[in-house]
Amino acid sequence: MTPKTIVRNLFETTITPRLARLGFAYVPTRFAFRRQSAGFQQQITITLSHRNTRESIRFWSAFNVASRRYDEWLRAQGRPPHQGFLGGCMDWNIPGWCPPDDPETSFDCSSPARREAVLDDWFRRCVSVGLPYLDELSSWDGLAADLVRGRWHWDRAADFYLIAGRPRQAVETLVRGIEELQSRDYDCPEHAAPALVQKRRRQALERDRAIAGFRARMASLAAGGLSTAGDEFHTSLEEADR
Repeated sequence: MTPKTIVRNLFETTITPRLARLGFAYVPTRFAFRRQSAGFQQQITITLSHRNTRESIRFWSAFNVASRRYDEWLRAQGRPPHQGFLGGCMDWNIPGWCPPDDPETSFDCSSPARREAVLDDWFRRCVSVGLPYLDELSSWDGLAADLVRGRWHWDRAADFYLIAGRPRQAVETLVRGIEELQSRDYDCPEHAAPALVQKRRRQALERDRAIAGFRARMASLAAGGLSTAGDEFHTSLEEADR
């Protein structure tokens, strides 16, 4: 059997029934598991190393959250849809996933004698660390807080706070995003290579555009243009869920 077949068979026979009891449906076309939670779609995706051979078989996983509600909110704002995951990361980036004495970022299924133990280890981490992480992300406040902790996608984090009906936190997030972007220095040393100079100039331009966009959004919020949009959308979603 190929490494892909071996890992798939292991998950289908060992993990799929366990996750099914937790509400997850297996999606074989994506080698993933999905369930719905409070209007959010939680997904666990299994990825095999492209370096796998018959003698060396490794895999890892990703934990992500999506929701059609975000695209609905964006359309209501006259903005293009996001059409993707709203938050999540590879398993080794989830706090608490990797034991202090284990720096490995993948699971080794090379030895047939150890495969059951490896799958048990993955499932234990999934239940004790991965699923609580997904549950944390399955709210607009949780999604926003996760992006802020990661110090990226500040504008999206602000969106999530607006949807949650927290315009004050949205503005604070945009301010932090501006401070973060302004701290990025793209100046080049004297006599730098032309390719590096071009790259830094492009990065500086993208930074300045992002800062201008954040400031424009803050001005709109201050003027009241979006200050209640999150509240109204949040209320409409709650009514739709009743």
